[in-house]
Amino acid sequence: MDLHSLVLGDLNNYDSELNLDDEDVESVDNSQTNRWILEKHNMWTKITLNSFYEECAAGTVTSAQLTKWVYDRYRLAQSQVILCDMFESIFGNLASGFCVVVKEDLDWFKNKWHHLLQLSKGQPQEYQPTYGAQELIDYSHRALEKDSKPCTCLLLCWLVNFAFYQGWRMTQRHYQSNQSEILEIARWSCREELMVAIIDIQKLLDEVLAQSGNESLIAELALYFDGTLARLDDMFEEIYLAKRLPGMKEYCSKCGRQGHTQERCFNFSLSFLFFVCLLISKSAISVEDMRKEVGNLVLDSVPEPSDSLLQVISQFQTSRSSLVCDIVSGGDRSGSILFSTRFGETSNIHCIAGPGACREQQTFFSEPVYDALWQPGGRGFAYLKDTGGSEKFSVFYMDMESGLHYPVSRTQKGRCGAILWNEDGSSLCYYSTERNGKDWDIYIVDFSTHHERQLQTSVPRIVFEGQGSWSPMDFYQSRLLLRNFISSEESYLYLMDLNNPSMWVSILPSVESEGGTTAKSAISFAKFLKVSEKVENCPIALVSDAGEDFHTLRIHDPFGKPLTQVETNVSGDIEELAVANYWTPNCSVFAFAVNNRGSFELFLGSLRKDNERVVPKVELHQIFLQSETVLKNTASVLHDDSLKTSTLANFSLREVNVSVIRRLRLNASLGLLAFSRYSPISPGDIYTVHIDTKIVRRWTFGEVGGLDRNRFINPYLVEFDSFDGLKIPCWLYLPKSDSKRFPVLIHIHGGPEQQSLPVFTPLFQYLLLEKGLAILDPNVRGSSGYGKRYMSLDDQYRRKDPVKDIGSLLDWIAKQPFLDNERIAVLGGSYGGFMVLSSIIEYGNRIRAAIDMVGISNFVSYLEGTSAYRRDSRRKEYGDERDPEMRKFLLSISPLTHSQRIFVPLFVAAGQNDPRVPASESEQIVQAVRKNGVECWYMIAKDEGHGYQKKSNR
Repeated sequence: MDLHSLVLGDLNNYDSELNLDDEDVESVDNSQTNRWILEKHNMWTKITLNSFYEECAAGTVTSAQLTKWVYDRYRLAQSQVILCDMFESIFGNLASGFCVVVKEDLDWFKNKWHHLLQLSKGQPQEYQPTYGAQELIDYSHRALEKDSKPCTCLLLCWLVNFAFYQGWRMTQRHYQSNQSEILEIARWSCREELMVAIIDIQKLLDEVLAQSGNESLIAELALYFDGTLARLDDMFEEIYLAKRLPGMKEYCSKCGRQGHTQERCFNFSLSFLFFVCLLISKSAISVEDMRKEVGNLVLDSVPEPSDSLLQVISQFQTSRSSLVCDIVSGGDRSGSILFSTRFGETSNIHCIAGPGACREQQTFFSEPVYDALWQPGGRGFAYLKDTGGSEKFSVFYMDMESGLHYPVSRTQKGRCGAILWNEDGSSLCYYSTERNGKDWDIYIVDFSTHHERQLQTSVPRIVFEGQGSWSPMDFYQSRLLLRNFISSEESYLYLMDLNNPSMWVSILPSVESEGGTTAKSAISFAKFLKVSEKVENCPIALVSDAGEDFHTLRIHDPFGKPLTQVETNVSGDIEELAVANYWTPNCSVFAFAVNNRGSFELFLGSLRKDNERVVPKVELHQIFLQSETVLKNTASVLHDDSLKTSTLANFSLREVNVSVIRRLRLNASLGLLAFSRYSPISPGDIYTVHIDTKIVRRWTFGEVGGLDRNRFINPYLVEFDSFDGLKIPCWLYLPKSDSKRFPVLIHIHGGPEQQSLPVFTPLFQYLLLEKGLAILDPNVRGSSGYGKRYMSLDDQYRRKDPVKDIGSLLDWIAKQPFLDNERIAVLGGSYGGFMVLSSIIEYGNRIRAAIDMVGISNFVSYLEGTSAYRRDSRRKEYGDERDPEMRKFLLSISPLTHSQRIFVPLFVAAGQNDPRVPASESEQIVQAVRKNGVECWYMIAKDEGHGYQKKSNR
């Protein structure tokens, strides 16, 4: 009998010999089945296994037919002993066809397999896992100490699992009494070092590929088994495995409880065979080439969107926000506001003369322009610009009278930033990594008067050579405030005098913690308060979390001594600070904004100092913005799982004003405070507050693509309890629809030290209004805006805890009657991309689709590949990959390590010039996931970096 006949006819022969109907399978006498299998076993071994390569290579049987035959044999096999014998034969045949290094591994493993079989073969039915379980673990430990080959380690890992399944089957009736013993084996077999070893197997596969090449068989095996291998670690998910394994759900329903146990056993058997077969081929899945270029976008397996879809999306994408840059002072345009907005392909600098006035575009670049800063007493502004999203910003100057642009930094080698003018506009300060690409040095450029339309500038000079990240915070007369940034939780402030370089004053407030050690603190803003015409008499305003959970405003004397702390009635981080740009006798004006759980409160203050008062007097006024939108706050409704039986009517408890404020700019000579204000249903617009009258005026009215603003949807503020009882805040957007249950999109922000805020998001409104999706925008542990303790809860070895927060959110969704927990997708970018990948690995059976934008797939390769100037600060957050123990941990939590567990359809997008998360992070996860036979779209933009800025790419 040839293999072809066996494949096509053997199953029917078996059924006819036993006279089985489908409903009679459960009643078959196991001894009868086993006798039949024993009779056929020798024939299978001689014909099937010995002809494995020969028949497939000759094309006598298709790989799909062979796969089905193998699957049917295991489906019918009731005897674990026979299955073990079959595996021994398979090992012998496979080993003879492998290269030397793999043959050694397989020979070694076959011997160990045979030895371990003796522990279970022939044992009585009342076999207890206590017999041999500890021996098995001890033996495996010793084996790994002697032989650290990745192939051997991983095979041994699955061998232990298989032995566990044998014990499980024999003791299924005594599971509860032996649960701890079984779990001990399971935990050992999923140890971190074994998971890390998976990465090194790729090197072994490269060697094997040169000796073999039947990739089509492996491809069809992968497609047919649909992820059985990847689900191996999820031993106890009977229902999920039943849904995943082809034909298993139907089979288990026929076989009853015993069928579930069998499902576990041959689920592992098939998985093991699949893994061995993977050693034959470098690539498990052959993906059809669907790569094409559209403009600067490279689309790989991404389907073409319909014209109607593009038309609708275009309306939402044409909405635009206005971000304040600076207030113009001096000349004909004095009192105008410079701002950034996008009319056309990218954001450029515009100017507006007053509330509701026409904008005047100033720059017309194909690349975005950042941080325009007006020159005091001048006739133009300095700005930053890069190319292709590389973030290698250079400093330029635009003369608004002549329209000419001048290079200031005069190089494109490094990254420049934090541009600051001194009080009279004669000098410009900034940082640059030009010297070595890693360290941030402080540069100053001197500006002279214009001569015949030409701007005269000096050659940039280094005034401070930094080690690590340094940036100027303020520049007044001869003094600089410099911040040394270590991480989001640690930074230091220093005062430097350009006329006296030996003068170096530390301004950071020191706070003694328990045990006499100085606690770490961070500084986010620092400015001179100009109460005197002499800088040496000017106090310093700084925003720090020293000794506090939140960033608060403190006043220090010119030499760093704390004077007072500014108190408000609002709890939260101060996220914006602006001070007067000139001095007046004994008085200085300042403004700041407090982030109160996502809603910002604006304060205007003044500092008064006289010779009799040691501590200056601070006067505060809260500025109440006229509400154009409301936020429904339901935090108090959601405690104690009260939403289990809730309806949408519960989400109208109370309404509060909401604003998100960005870019405070204060010009005391004009008596004007400017800022950008965002809301959930309105793009960012420019507002001003008159310092004396406190009158608020709106200057711009952002377009929304002709859409009806009244249809836009506000979020609810909710909380859910995570796995450890921590309350996680989350923005919930619900469609205006009669649907009883909404499909859900979970958006996970990046950072990780960032915060999802209730701002106008065109994508959200499109999905809400056009697709009827509910959107959940959580701020998982590690987010900013909720205090430094909350922000530190994900650091280094706690990196997987935020992923567990998403698991708790999925639990919360399942309890809500208006959310469809069968239709959930996840979306995230950068660190949020890592969160997306980790979520579909850990909770893939509960998620239907995922989008990873410029995400991290392997923390080690990410840290080694991110730009040198930011690498050290990222190591503080994630861990130092140069430390062996931390490297092992980072590999163990990286999505790439567990990519074989991804079976959720995935869309990955990257920027070719990304300096933060290299495009290789996206490419390697795409290649790995496609080996699982998963639908995976990939898009990369050749002219973008960390995110897509150009309209044509969005």
